[in-house]
Amino acid sequence: MSSSTSTLPLTPDQIKEHSYGLIPIARSKPPAILLIQQRSEAKHWGIPKGHADPGESPLQAAIRELQEETGLKATRFLSSPSSSSSAPSSTKGVEASALNQHTDAIHGEPYRNPRRNGGWKSNTYFVAIFDAAVKDDAGALKLQEEEVEQAEWLDLDTAAERCTYEEGRQVVREAKRWLAMYGLLS
Repeated sequence: MSSSTSTLPLTPDQIKEHSYGLIPIARSKPPAILLIQQRSEAKHWGIPKGHADPGESPLQAAIRELQEETGLKATRFLSSPSSSSSAPSSTKGVEASALNQHTDAIHGEPYRNPRRNGGWKSNTYFVAIFDAAVKDDAGALKLQEEEVEQAEWLDLDTAAERCTYEEGRQVVREAKRWLAMYGLLS
């Protein structure tokens, strides 16, 4: 999943476009992930993401994009289970105020973006944890009408199937692996 395992011989200067997203996970039984359907011609399903504004860190951009597109405000995140120095000591995650320099993320494989003249694009995702109640709170979601057609909380396997692009399916599977390593799937 990470760009370090990519078989593509890319250097950072070859990747011209970067997007940052949050993988919103509700701690329901079973856990659910929020996917959005873009209000575009393709109407693809995927994880909320977007470009950073000037001066924003990747995590700040991801938090803002999730809030703009869905109305959800993320404050708790999972660190990579393989990162012993930054992994939280409990499954509650870590608070946003402690994450200004947060670096644990899931990196999608770089790909050529046909909507941008075939230039290389990369997506970076953080895992955000929400209480189970958010899934059933009809007023919690406030979709951005200009960009989002609809949103749906789905179990992780259904979410992976629903993602239009393979990169999204891989990211959902990696998030599921993180949740399993923290014991959050049961």
